[in-house]
Order: sequence, then structure tokens, then C-alpha cells
Amino acid sequence: KALFIGKEDAMKGLILSGDSFITKDNLNSNVYADFDDPLAMDMESAAVAQVSYMAKIPFLIIRSISDDTTSDDSNKEEYERNLKKASDRAAEIVARLILEK
Repeated sequence: KALFIGKEDAMKGLILSGDSFITKDNLNSNVYADFDDPLAMDMESAAVAQVSYMAKIPFLIIRSISDDTTSDDSNKEEYERNLKKASDRAAEIVARLILEK
């Protein structure tokens, strides 16, 4: 059963993993070409996925993006602006998954 909140609310695509917080200033300019236009970068999901996979535990990772490296603002300002909205959307997705199961 598909979960759909709205076209702008949910996306499916490639998320890259790394070991540092990415900002507009330290983003490698080749990353979009090298990885076929990824949607996001994240530091935590890959660890959860790897441990779950190795332990043979089914998992689902829901990420809500709260900052944007394409903005001219600092990531801190972008994060602060989007934190509540991103948290609310992630909570709504989890609630729908639980209630629809």
C-alpha cells in the first residue's frame, strides 16, 4: 500500500552517506554528477541500515530534510527555519504507517 501525503511532501531517491556535516561551502561540486543527482546526504541512516541488514532485522528509514546546501543562507539559519515543519512531516508519515498497518 502506497503512502502519499502530497507530491511535495514525499520523494523517493538516492541518499548519500558521509561522516561530516555538509554545508554549501564544503560540498564537493562533482557529487551530483558522480552519484546520479542524489536527493540528500545524511550521516545516520547508513549506520542504522548496515546494522539492521547484518542483524537481519527489517527496517525503514524516514528522513525529513531540514537544511539545504543550495541556499545562500547559512545551514544553521535554514535548519532553524525548517526544523518544526520537517519534524511534523516525519511524525505524520510515521503515524500514518502505524495506523494503516
